[in-house]
Amino acid sequence: MKCHRVSRDWRTFLSSEPSLYRNINLLPIWKPLSSIALKRLISLSSAGIGTREIAMHNPSDTFANYSVPGFPESKTQTLSLLRQLFKNLEVLDIFCGGDRRMDASSDVLRHGFDILPFANLRHITIEFAISPTTFAKLCDAAPQLEFLDCCLSSNDVILDPAKTYPRLKAFLLTAIAPDLAHWAEIFGRWFPNLEEVIIKRHIGHSRGGESRRDCELRLNNLRILRLGGSINLRLTSTEMRIIQLSGLRVLHLPIQPHLEELHLVTVPSLPDHVLQQFYESAKSLQHLSINSPQFSPKDVDQFLRQGLNLRSIRLSYTQGINDSTLGLLHSLHRLESLEIDYCTEVTGNGIINLVKSLSIKKGGKLRSISVRGNENIRRQTIDWARDQGVIISI
Repeated sequence: MKCHRVSRDWRTFLSSEPSLYRNINLLPIWKPLSSIALKRLISLSSAGIGTREIAMHNPSDTFANYSVPGFPESKTQTLSLLRQLFKNLEVLDIFCGGDRRMDASSDVLRHGFDILPFANLRHITIEFAISPTTFAKLCDAAPQLEFLDCCLSSNDVILDPAKTYPRLKAFLLTAIAPDLAHWAEIFGRWFPNLEEVIIKRHIGHSRGGESRRDCELRLNNLRILRLGGSINLRLTSTEMRIIQLSGLRVLHLPIQPHLEELHLVTVPSLPDHVLQQFYESAKSLQHLSINSPQFSPKDVDQFLRQGLNLRSIRLSYTQGINDSTLGLLHSLHRLESLEIDYCTEVTGNGIINLVKSLSIKKGGKLRSISVRGNENIRRQTIDWARDQGVIISI
């Protein structure tokens, strides 16, 4: 609830009804909470309220003054009352207000473990880098955790060999130089029930130092995978829904009967025959991106002939894409967008015939076509397509 310049009666009501406070947003605050603000939080705690969601910047700054002079005089009592307020906390979001910060020299959870009870947390997002030690402590402190989005400046994570964390379903990691093979071992041993894995390299850092070892993800429940790196990847799950990979050298996986999205972007070292592993998934695919110069129309024709559920197709930089390739799309009546940037063999006639078959006016769903880098498409064609409800980008 956000109010600005409200009446005195409204302010009285909001202050007197603590049951309204289920979500606390401290993001507008860039300096430590004042003693007045802390007293207000403590009064909510005294009323028996337990907020379930909180969003803030660095907790070490936000709660720098958590010992409030005179209310009460004891820091221990203050902490106890604040912890009571957060006793039912399930969602914790810590944002840095810009690009993720990878300097772990200042641990953002220095006061967090003292004030914020982690026992019931299910969803954590931390945009500041945390140390491997803090990562391990976090896993132990939040046994109910199901979603974790964090930054690590080091891969040297050591977890208790006697423990596992079966409740974690989604793990999103941002790192400077993620050792994918190392993390694959961690996932398989400590997080066996992961359904979503996303590993991103922090923007602004080079690709040097990454692992080139074989990487096997033994996660039989895995459904969503997004990662990039010069690795040999092997998957065991047959339940994949989304696969997004870049920089890959080798890929092995079982048949994926339920795959909905396949994105292979900038994978110049990947053999062209690797796409054959996905042909059985053509009928279930809704989104397809094949953007790498070694692939040709013969490698993607199978998807275009059988992909009747495809809603978006991206084939930019694929050599040999031409009007005949577009002819295979005429039966894809669910297609909404097509991207064929720098496919210079496509002509205006091929675009016109496609629009005639799939535009909204013809009973289709096609809304956009991107043909950047192709000088064969004339302005008249673009204007005519717009009249048919299809936007062409050049």
